[in-house]
Amino acid sequence: MSQFEQFASDNYSGIRPQVWAAMAEANRADEPAYGEDVWTQRASDGLRTLFNTDCDVYFVFNGTAANSLAALEVHPSEITWKVGVCVVFLRHQERPGSG
Repeated sequence: MSQFEQFASDNYSGIRPQVWAAMAEANRADEPAYGEDVWTQRASDGLRTLFNTDCDVYFVFNGTAANSLAALEVHPSEITWKVGVCVVFLRHQERPGSG
């Protein structure tokens, strides 16, 4: 690991060569969008096989989205409004001079 590599965020590090190669392969032909493509189906089936369960699979942009969806699944009535309040609070705190 170089002095610049670290794992503070899933958005921090560069893409792994194996992932880049898979993306190049997926980009070779046109596919339907919004989950109707062969790549989404293969990935979803792979996760179902890995976890040995028939389930819905939702791909999200980052860890925060994944954590929010997981929290909503565990406690939907208790968490829904709290997640919204937390996101609004964090966005307010991130703005310079928002005090």
